[in-house]
Amino acid sequence: MRLGPGAASERNASAGFEALGAGASLRVGDGARSAGNMDGYLALEGGELKAGAVCVAADNRHSGFRAEDAGSLLEAGPHCRADGNGERVG
Repeated sequence: MRLGPGAASERNASAGFEALGAGASLRVGDGARSAGNMDGYLALEGGELKAGAVCVAADNRHSGFRAEDAGSLLEAGPHCRADGNGERVG
């Protein structure tokens, strides 16, 4: 799957952008924003997620960018940033 420039995902119960499972592939265009989700950008169980330049992960409850499990790949483009992510109390 490909999402174009400026894609946004906000206030979701799970990840803003996620590639789950072997063979799953997600390309997110330049300037994407993931905010207020469980995780910002997430690759799991062999999934592959590539985020374009200047992407932002902000105020997500867990991580901004995360690849977990064998074979998973997360590639963030130039000037991407993660701001204010992490466990929230209350």
